[in-house]
Amino acid sequence: MKKLVLSLLLLPIFIAQSSANHIVGAELNYRIDAAGDIIFTANLYGRLSPQGSITFGGGTVQITNNAGININIPFVKEDTLQSSIAVPYGVRRRQYQGKVNVSSLNCNNCTFSFSYCCRSASANWNNSTGVWLDVQAFLDLSAVNSFPYSGPSFLSEPMYAFPQDTLWKYDLLLFDADGDSTYTSLVIPSTPNYSLPPSNPSGIINLSPEGIFSWNAPASGTYSLIYKVEKFNSAGVLTGSSTRDVLLGVNLDSSLYGYSILPPNISNTLGGIPLVDFTGDSTNLFTLPFYLNDTNAQIGVTVSGAPFEYQNSDAAFTVAKLKRNSDTLMAVFSWSPQAARKRDEPYRVAFSFYDGAFTYDYSVYLTVNSVVGQKENPVNSPFSTLFPNPSNGEVNLGISENWSSGKLEIRAYNTSGQLVYQEHLQNIQPGENLRLSKKFENGFYLVQLKGDKRQETLPLLVH
Repeated sequence: MKKLVLSLLLLPIFIAQSSANHIVGAELNYRIDAAGDIIFTANLYGRLSPQGSITFGGGTVQITNNAGININIPFVKEDTLQSSIAVPYGVRRRQYQGKVNVSSLNCNNCTFSFSYCCRSASANWNNSTGVWLDVQAFLDLSAVNSFPYSGPSFLSEPMYAFPQDTLWKYDLLLFDADGDSTYTSLVIPSTPNYSLPPSNPSGIINLSPEGIFSWNAPASGTYSLIYKVEKFNSAGVLTGSSTRDVLLGVNLDSSLYGYSILPPNISNTLGGIPLVDFTGDSTNLFTLPFYLNDTNAQIGVTVSGAPFEYQNSDAAFTVAKLKRNSDTLMAVFSWSPQAARKRDEPYRVAFSFYDGAFTYDYSVYLTVNSVVGQKENPVNSPFSTLFPNPSNGEVNLGISENWSSGKLEIRAYNTSGQLVYQEHLQNIQPGENLRLSKKFENGFYLVQLKGDKRQETLPLLVH
């Protein structure tokens, strides 16, 4: 699930065009319920025409397995992707869903596929417009000990637009509801007409096993790629896989990006990605500052990841302004994971920014630790803290040991950038704890601390 939190009027841009009657991507996912019914979900992605009509159709798709069993699954819905604001006219998803009992599959090592005609033209696949799109999934029933069972999937929407000559990242956000290990790779079709897209030396096309795609493209055009995600049980046995077939548009970027991300100062990383500690059975906050490069910039922001997928999860996302007329904003993710969510493998969420031309992902790993008290200020913290946080409205401020003695100005802003609290203090000492004089109403706030030589901005959640 994704939540759109900021979306304004977008400026028209140029994107490498594909043929109007061809799709730009597809994928096949599945899960098995407690009754042993395997539920298939097939997604087809098509570019909208200038008139707004979808560029592909069809009432059903047919899935075939390696035992020759045909499964017809009907159309269930059609919608526009949130990431469509990075593509002229938008991208529509056409979804099909149906089920069959596993007892009728006549296979143990089952391969499922569906085909659709035809591919859009791509620079790395000669005569691709004559090649049927073939999306596959795999299930080893002999390695599945019990039902329900979930196949692996991608949580992120297909990214369509990349800038030329720029190192760009896209997080596929691998997900497995069973909590098994996942691994992803690029699929090379068995055809002499296909080759991997070219890359600049500073950014060879790469897909990490964790599902983070990066690329520095040297030429504009459209390119075909196929991603595969596999899942392995606790014994290291491959039990299932799915693929996503996509078309990427690369364009010469002659415009200033509408936004700039200000990475937080986090010393712990995993594979270059920030690693943040969350506490079980407590509300946790992660804030990502960014600012608009142009006061007229139109930005869309979403967040997605495993925390949004769990039943009864309270994972949430918002954007807050620092001052009403400021160009600086905070993307804020909050989550209260159950202590049972603690696991060895960290969770990952991706902040996706859209500026009307391209989409860029900023990923964060989250570890869920054991339950601990959240009522006290951490000792010797390099940053000031608000505690308890979340709060019932009464808030304490713990001054960092790195502050200098002297004056302190405190300002608090709501999500609209409205100043709701201001206080001037004298003779503040490093490491001091004090109670703020205001009782805050329910909501989210940004609290700005300003001293003679230091400034900080802290998030505060009141409920």
